Amino acid sequence: MKLISRRAALSTVSAVGSVALLSGCLPQNSNPGASLAKTGAKVGTLRDFPSVGSFIETELADTPAVVIRLEKASKEGLSIGEVHLIALSKVCTHLGCLVNAPKAAVLGCACHGSLFDANTGAATRGPAGTPLASFKLEARSDGIYAVG
Repeated sequence: MKLISRRAALSTVSAVGSVALLSGCLPQNSNPGASLAKTGAKVGTLRDFPSVGSFIETELADTPAVVIRLEKASKEGLSIGEVHLIALSKVCTHLGCLVNAPKAAVLGCACHGSLFDANTGAATRGPAGTPLASFKLEARSDGIYAVG
């Protein structure tokens, strides 16, 4: 039986613990909308978004997400008359921490300070360099659905 030093044992335990801790912060799915069923997931109705900036936090395809009413149409979103919506993942593209609820059309990550434009999901301040994933929205007679 080979004995190891206390230093080697502590280093190993420390390394394993760090990997376990950080694995919860790593992005798990770069395209979360791909796993939504063809039937989609209802996120609400137009009444749930009474004014620009109103939002609903939800979970789509096992991913924390937010649906936001925007001031202007977005190519990533859905427009129904004068109501413009976008559905974005709340998982920061830097290390997978969750971004905060939108404020003044910005989503911020408290872990490392990345900022994202709520109108597009684009990273506007690093360290994140890629946009938040978006979900395709679809209007149906009984509400708004995330379909991909």
